[in-house]
Amino acid sequence: MHVKDLLVIYLLLSVVLWAIFHQLAARYVNRNESLKSIFYGNLYKNKSMDVVNIEAVILGVTFINIIFFISEKSSENFFKKRKLFYGLDLDSAMSVVEQHKKLWFYIKLSVFFGFVVVISSVMLFWL
Repeated sequence: MHVKDLLVIYLLLSVVLWAIFHQLAARYVNRNESLKSIFYGNLYKNKSMDVVNIEAVILGVTFINIIFFISEKSSENFFKKRKLFYGLDLDSAMSVVEQHKKLWFYIKLSVFFGFVVVISSVMLFWL
């Protein structure tokens, strides 16, 4: 096998794993009523969300976890000054960080495999 063959296999495997973890994150968001109520209130109570709003919640959870990872102390000032979503304040942001660790795990794996897809694609066309 040549290096390009291995890169193609690696790329295909990475795309499949990225899709799996991204789908798991989207399913988690769509099935969790408390998470939907933090971001959108009663708008999606007992209803399915559309793709754009699921992606917005995933982006919001990513944003919240990165802020708490960088500095938990500055997050208090950040959420007091800004209102990003319907019910997202400091207390609800803390509950997102503490109660939805499984979602954050899915997001981290999805981001990792997304980077792997980009890197292996660049390497494939570079060689």
